[in-house]
Amino acid sequence: MPSCKLPELTSATWRVTLQGDSVDKAQRTETPSSRRRRERRKPEHVNKLRNILARLTAALTVADMDLPGFRLHSLKGELKGFYAVTVRANWRVIFRFDGGHAEDVDYVDYH
Repeated sequence: MPSCKLPELTSATWRVTLQGDSVDKAQRTETPSSRRRRERRKPEHVNKLRNILARLTAALTVADMDLPGFRLHSLKGELKGFYAVTVRANWRVIFRFDGGHAEDVDYVDYH
């Protein structure tokens, strides 16, 4: 069976952002919810997140995500059917595969 070669990937393919950052326009102050999101953001994770997201874009199967350092594993319980790869420590990118592409991708702190 011929192996499927994935396209060459670069970190420049992705721009990692956090949705929902907002400032109260009337007061020009940060809202409590946007402050919490900003505080959760981990700048040291950005390069790894870019690599994971680029790989997810190119992956045709879950097995394509089984790379050294990603620590691919399936999830149980409420998240049965989802898979996770490690970003760092307790931070994960979780996703499921449907029709040959990743769906429902999220960046989570599992603690």
